[in-house]
Amino acid sequence: MKLHLLRHAKTNKHADSGRDFDRKLMEKGKSQANEMAKFLTTKNWEHTVLFCSEAKRTKETFEYIQNKNKFKEVSFYQSLYLAELRDLLEFIWKVDSKNDVFIVGHNNGLSDLATYFLGEDTHLKTCTYLCISFEAEFSSEWSSDLGIIQQVYRPEV
Repeated sequence: MKLHLLRHAKTNKHADSGRDFDRKLMEKGKSQANEMAKFLTTKNWEHTVLFCSEAKRTKETFEYIQNKNKFKEVSFYQSLYLAELRDLLEFIWKVDSKNDVFIVGHNNGLSDLATYFLGEDTHLKTCTYLCISFEAEFSSEWSSDLGIIQQVYRPEV
């Protein structure tokens, strides 16, 4: 089984609304997301469920990816917006998926989640993709230090 993590692409520092939730991708972020979408076309996603934060920047990043990739199931969750490690763990364990899981989200939560599963300090920069594999049948069985890095990719634009 695999866990795919993707931190949203590079964003503007401020939103017109003044709300962090509404920040949009900047031009560099759009280029990053486009390159990420191309990279992800090399994968087979038919057995992967994708969960995305409802924030503007994560949804924009996802839109680039979705245009070129098809996932088994896609869901958006407010609870993934700036989710911390404990929230992400509870989310994954509650999903209890038999399929691979893909999360498009934010830091510091995603980096903390990767660190927890890998047992080593891990930092995801904007638009970094990380694939972690587990020898388990369900996502509810994933635990600390049991993950193995399968792939890391970040478009340099």
